[in-house]
Amino acid sequence: MSSEFRDPLRSMAEELTEQSKQIAFEIDFFERLARLDPANVRVLVALAENYSILEAYDKSLPVDRQLTQLRPEKSVFWYNLACSYARLRDADAAFETLEKAIALGYDDVLHLIKDPDLKSIRSDPRFQAIFRSCKKRRLESRLEACRPESDSAD
Repeated sequence: MSSEFRDPLRSMAEELTEQSKQIAFEIDFFERLARLDPANVRVLVALAENYSILEAYDKSLPVDRQLTQLRPEKSVFWYNLACSYARLRDADAAFETLEKAIALGYDDVLHLIKDPDLKSIRSDPRFQAIFRSCKKRRLESRLEACRPESDSAD
């Protein structure tokens, strides 16, 4: 009866090493694709996500900016840009882009208050105003969805 003991710390370290290798591979892959097709939104989203996983916010910031230029109507791209600014401690830019995200329809209130990316700006009084605006937008969209069709035709 032989049982092999595996050190849990070593197993975790090996797993983290494998994940790091995978992320490095993906970043290299998506950077190459982005050079070939700089307007490919899917590639840029994947690249920004991988940079964020590595907490390389200085690298995700230009990609997030590029996404808002390519798809200025997408509220989630503005939200992600605000997160990058907040992580880099640029509160003014973070609030400006967060307001833009909400104006475009971003209304995930729970994510807004729990997102660790926004931790650096949460104590700023402007955050409460943004939170209220986001809550109001969410309520308005829910009310709009509940209206009978005859009301919306008027």
